[in-house]
Amino acid sequence: MAMEPMLLETMQQQVEEQCQFALTAIGGMNGCLGAMTELREQGAHRDMQKQSEVTDQLWFFANAFLTAVANIAKHLWPGRRLRKDVREAFPDRGVELRASLGVPDESPLDSRMVRNHFEHADERLEEWWIDNPQHNIARRTIGDARQAISLGPGMEMTFHSQFDPDRLTISFLGDEIELQPLADAISELYERATQATDPSVQFEKRRAEALERRNIEAEPT
Repeated sequence: MAMEPMLLETMQQQVEEQCQFALTAIGGMNGCLGAMTELREQGAHRDMQKQSEVTDQLWFFANAFLTAVANIAKHLWPGRRLRKDVREAFPDRGVELRASLGVPDESPLDSRMVRNHFEHADERLEEWWIDNPQHNIARRTIGDARQAISLGPGMEMTFHSQFDPDRLTISFLGDEIELQPLADAISELYERATQATDPSVQFEKRRAEALERRNIEAEPT
């Protein structure tokens, strides 16, 4: 069955909130990138403490961003539910919510591979330990994810997580996600979600629906 208007609006509010969190994280990442540029220009990049502080902040905001995007995707493209009654009650919840917010099926927000790596980082570390016999790992690196580190013949490096400030990508175990398309999609979605949950817009919508029902009922049979 279709969602009741109140449930749909609550879902829209959830999406709006997560979009706001994601946009806040984007602002934080931009601030960190600006701080990195200043450090290089001032020659302060040799100050390892300052560099470490900025790097920590960058990864904090990156994780916050990916978490918010994952939460948005869970609302728009719901996965398997454990409760049968809930699954049967709202079989088209994702379709309805996406339609109400104008989200296309091919939206970049539905790309989950890199986000899943971060969410299941513990499992990925176990896999790395088994798959990389030398146990060489590079974590939270900043730079070009396409540039390999040579360790010598027969040696292999596992890139656990990497941020490329020039190409604006985050990669995890070789899988890469572009941040700008996500940021653009979230900005557009936030505007639509904000409008959808605006009290004045909702009032006018319900008023129009009530007038339409009244006119239909008033038509002679």
